[in-house]
Amino acid sequence: MRATVLFWSIWAIGLLMAQPSESTELRVRVQSAAQQPLTNAKVGVLAVDLRRLRMLPATEPFFQPVDRQGEVRLKWNSEHQTVIQEILAGERGGALVLFASAPDHVPLCRVLTYPIATEQTVVLRAGQTVLVRLKPALRPPDDLGQRLPFQKPIDWQEKFSAPFGSDLFVEPLQTLADREGFDDPSMRVLDALTHLYLFPGFGIERLSATEYRLTLPQQMEGSVWLWVNRPNWLVGYYTEIRPDEAASGVIECVLPAPAILEVQIDLQHVNLQGQKGDLILYRQAADAYAACVRIPLASSKQQMLFRDLAPGEGWQAAVRYAPREYSERGGVRRSASVPTLASGEMRAIAIRQTAPAGTMPKGSRTVTVRVLQADGTPVRNTRVLVFVYDEQNALYEPVTQGMLDANGAITLRNLVENPLDKPARECVQYYLQRDTSDYSEPFRFILRRGDGVREIVLRLPLSAGDRSPDFELQETLTGKPRRLSEFRGKWVLIDFWTTWCGPCQKAMEKLRAFLAKHGGTLGDHVQIIAVSLDEERASAQRMVQARGWDKLALHLWAGADAFNSPIARAFGVHGIPSYVLIDPEGKVVHNEALTFKSPEEMFELLYLLAEYGRR
Repeated sequence: MRATVLFWSIWAIGLLMAQPSESTELRVRVQSAAQQPLTNAKVGVLAVDLRRLRMLPATEPFFQPVDRQGEVRLKWNSEHQTVIQEILAGERGGALVLFASAPDHVPLCRVLTYPIATEQTVVLRAGQTVLVRLKPALRPPDDLGQRLPFQKPIDWQEKFSAPFGSDLFVEPLQTLADREGFDDPSMRVLDALTHLYLFPGFGIERLSATEYRLTLPQQMEGSVWLWVNRPNWLVGYYTEIRPDEAASGVIECVLPAPAILEVQIDLQHVNLQGQKGDLILYRQAADAYAACVRIPLASSKQQMLFRDLAPGEGWQAAVRYAPREYSERGGVRRSASVPTLASGEMRAIAIRQTAPAGTMPKGSRTVTVRVLQADGTPVRNTRVLVFVYDEQNALYEPVTQGMLDANGAITLRNLVENPLDKPARECVQYYLQRDTSDYSEPFRFILRRGDGVREIVLRLPLSAGDRSPDFELQETLTGKPRRLSEFRGKWVLIDFWTTWCGPCQKAMEKLRAFLAKHGGTLGDHVQIIAVSLDEERASAQRMVQARGWDKLALHLWAGADAFNSPIARAFGVHGIPSYVLIDPEGKVVHNEALTFKSPEEMFELLYLLAEYGRR
């Protein structure tokens, strides 16, 4: 009887929650510092999806003109409508980045995070205009300067290696445009994702293929860099614009004839089948690198010829390759410096694979890794792949591969130990991937100096019916140790969250509303536990106290290893917010890492269970 009630309750809640939400519009008003409408302004929006770590063009067309009142009701990109609406509703981690530009005014970027006001007023301040005249050695294409960036989704790893989508741009944006909302500490991920700059339509007005009008701040803070990057014409050209040059009002750029570069690639022992591989040509201007060329690799041994590169120094060539399922972690790189290029002359370089021992971090630890099913039985006779990931050195290398024995074990040698106080994201980490026909999330583990670990037991995520292990956590507010077993005899809802997760914050507010309505019904039958996966307890402590969330749930901290902590690994937590429901006997009823449920569904289910338990 109890199982039947539970099944139909979940089914009914699912029907209720499946109803589509209404589309949310965004209306933007653009005006001058004197509060006069700027009728020649344009507005566009980027969506930053933190769930998938990518940027999406949110408006279509990207730039949309305002009306006579300086207003525009933005038209969303239908291809990404679902993601945009989820961000607007706070149901998806992310933000919208609003671009506003008008001739003779300094452009503006504004980060919009949940809750997002549906009406935005943008004030653009007057700037100084600079006429840029290009004097090329070769006749430019008629459409030079008409390409716009952000016309397709850009994944996180693409941001660092994709050439700019515009033929002509000026950076860095920090000194060129007004930026709002980027200073919030929770926006560190967003700032890393969004490499922004001025381009035609945003701070740059195209007059012809060779003439452009820039609008810069009246008081420039240091030099900026103007780039020309047009494939099959001139790639990777840059010139410095100093404040005194900008004040003159006119800048003439004499563009040189291109140079020629031959690149020979020989990645012996590398099988590119099932991998992503690219050749990337970078060029350095001041302290920043810009990816100017990216070409997919057809094979591990090939020759490429480039006839359109800007002459000069500062060029670097790199080959990046990685198994497709690991590409979000940056991949493996092989690099080579490019000699100074000269117009009309050819230079040649070679990129060859170096011995792994020369770059792979090695330690002295030997560890036996055992892989178990959730019930403790070994995962036998299964092939596994092991990789080492070192974020600080941009390294992701295969360590070994082999078969798990009858005990589900494999021995790994020469592993690196990390300092006890080093943040988990900066540690050398290891990933163990089961080689199955279907993709399976890899196990991650970190070794700490002096921890004495000689055997690591990795379990497949706990699922419905599995008995939950006992975990030791700390109270978020006091640091007092607590154990999960203390709550045996109650229904336990565990809510995994972090301070930088927008949907987690909205879920907490939904919990507040739910408890205001049903808190009395829950009584002693239910314990809600919010487990922070932040790397520092203090950051979670501050947010819990500031928001008054300590009155909603028992707040516990998983420890500095965050997503690599024992409780997060046991339940396979990778995305947040994530919920686990445990029955009074200590058995898992629901694990969101395996089956998604919304916060409302989990709270309503909790209410039904408590109500049923009172009868």
